[in-house]
Amino acid sequence: MTTAPYEKELIFLKGFAKGHGYWNTLKAIHAATTLHEGQTRRTGEPYISHPTRVASSLVSLGIHNDGLLSEAFLHDVLEDCPVDWVDLVHKHHMDASIISDLELLSKNGKTTDKYYQDLRNGERFEPIFVKLSDRCHNLSTMVGAFSLEKMKAYVVETETYVLPLCKAAIQRFPEYSDALYTMKYHMESILFAVKGFVQLLESQSNKQEVFSS
Repeated sequence: MTTAPYEKELIFLKGFAKGHGYWNTLKAIHAATTLHEGQTRRTGEPYISHPTRVASSLVSLGIHNDGLLSEAFLHDVLEDCPVDWVDLVHKHHMDASIISDLELLSKNGKTTDKYYQDLRNGERFEPIFVKLSDRCHNLSTMVGAFSLEKMKAYVVETETYVLPLCKAAIQRFPEYSDALYTMKYHMESILFAVKGFVQLLESQSNKQEVFSS
């Protein structure tokens, strides 16, 4: 049976975590795999492929941090899974600082303005980096998975909130500026390509309307 790319990444990350003594990350991998079981992405892949790639990207940027990788694996569970912070503490044995960051990463009824303002003003760098890596992966996979209107809205949100969040993080955490610039460049490059693709689709749609009228 063929091994999917994300499965290879997951095997690597487990070994990486063991080798570095990242016990929270190992617990988070097990929790995320369990909690996301049966869920799929719009691309059709198992949902666990997404947090795996978010974490893998952070490792590839040289950001080796147990709490950060734990949050990368668990960043969607409070919104998408039947679990709350009590379960994460008592059933999955996650640290309080990680739970606090996960709550910051979850919208929980906040407006978009409030959500990004809280991320920007948070004391720790981990939630911001997880959000940026999360957005990099979602931008990379949205063509063919998102509707045209969803893609347009995602581009606007990224330009309005996410890129400014990245710029603010560069000012606040200059020791991570190389990684932040890399993620910023990644997002800007994808946005350029996606906007061109959206314009092409809209142009084709307008032509079809003209010919059919």
